[in-house]
Amino acid sequence: GEAGFASTKVLSEENGRKSSGTNLGVAELADSFDYDMGSILMPKYVDLPVVGLYLEPTNMALLAIRGNDFLNEVRGRCPTCDPLLKVWAKPESFPSQSLDGGFAFCAPDLYKMSSESRVSLESQPPKHTQKFLLYEPQYGGNNQLYAIVEAIKWADTLGRRLIIPPVLLPRVSEFSHEEWPVTQKILRLTEGNGRGLHPNLIEFQQWMELKIPVARVLRISRDAKFDKRASAMVNHISEITGATNIPIVDLQHLIPTKILHEDLVHLFSGCHDEVLAFDSMFHVNHHDKNGDWVDNFDVFVDIFRLSEKAQRAYNAVKRQLTEKLGQTQYACYHVRLGDFIPMCEELKEMKGNPSFQYWNEMLEQGHKCALTPDEVVMGVLSRSMPALLLWNDNPYVESRLEAASVASVSSKWVQDRLAEERPPGMNEAEFEVLTMLIEQQLCGEAEYALLNKFSTFSARIKAIKRGVGYEYWGVQAPVT
Repeated sequence: GEAGFASTKVLSEENGRKSSGTNLGVAELADSFDYDMGSILMPKYVDLPVVGLYLEPTNMALLAIRGNDFLNEVRGRCPTCDPLLKVWAKPESFPSQSLDGGFAFCAPDLYKMSSESRVSLESQPPKHTQKFLLYEPQYGGNNQLYAIVEAIKWADTLGRRLIIPPVLLPRVSEFSHEEWPVTQKILRLTEGNGRGLHPNLIEFQQWMELKIPVARVLRISRDAKFDKRASAMVNHISEITGATNIPIVDLQHLIPTKILHEDLVHLFSGCHDEVLAFDSMFHVNHHDKNGDWVDNFDVFVDIFRLSEKAQRAYNAVKRQLTEKLGQTQYACYHVRLGDFIPMCEELKEMKGNPSFQYWNEMLEQGHKCALTPDEVVMGVLSRSMPALLLWNDNPYVESRLEAASVASVSSKWVQDRLAEERPPGMNEAEFEVLTMLIEQQLCGEAEYALLNKFSTFSARIKAIKRGVGYEYWGVQAPVT
């Protein structure tokens, strides 16, 4: 083609761009190539549609993947061609940063437009031998537990050490304790988990002592419908280190909800960032090398256990629970607490809205989002078993169950017993996390559990029960 022009479907009148006088199918990027390539792609072209060799719509990342595949194919057939291939390849993409020793690139580096922004934002060669993966925890407690497993998958795939964040309750956007929890004081990794994962973890507080800077944060996930996006980690890093205005690179358009193993390697294995930092790990789901996906809550049950101190506290509370209920077999009923009622009310108003299709389908199937006290009573009485009720105390429900001679305890009872068994040296934020985990474990070990389909708290209980011995409110089978 003509020097200084690039193929495009964009015509001259769009966005004020120039066209070649002889070919309306090309748009002018520069008058000549006599100066630094990094300065010719001015920011006004960042939204220019990209097309491939046959003018099919694509993007810069897909073109880079295709180019690297070509270089690696040539390299496989011509081992002596490395000097030539290095000239053809994107600068600094050959070959040490690739997990398989071939050509690799870093997706966020493809979108830096000027030489100035390249210097400040593009990943630089690491100063340390170890590379890390950091992410912002988001949303409620169980969303955060789900994201820990996702991050383990990403770090394992990219050969990085995961900086495991604290679990911030009641949700990240509402966390108010001065002292942060240390996750591994409450949870421990199991050995030989059978999931093919090899987690290499470092606590966030321990990593902070290394004083390794975060050059940028990569935004890869969409916002939640019913919660606020938080930036607790970046804010804390900025507060401690004085590093303000950490840049955010938006890559949402590149990251599907379900990302394949090979795509993850393609997009990020070439990144030099000592700390590859992401805005979230909740709305992305890694598929393994076979293209299979396993629910992160199921994986969590296999790779994490309560710490020794936490397990001793659990054993003591479990013993008191069975003594209180008068037998070892009991039923558990998870009723969403008050924080969920506004969401349930909003769902009713959003009926028919395509953005809420998943939740609307569950409502149409009969699943209950919020429950009345009478519905709770009827659910418990239908089983005629001692009951563990995971919700706030309700005098009306308690009196109805007592009148029916059904032994029961509530979340408040569990919390009071756990306070008596509180492990020494555990701060308030850690105790909140421990309480949540122990309530779920008690419910997961129940003979029967009636859960809430709309709740990630219930989803983790279902995983603890290995998918057996549970139903959902509103669609439970009648007891005969």
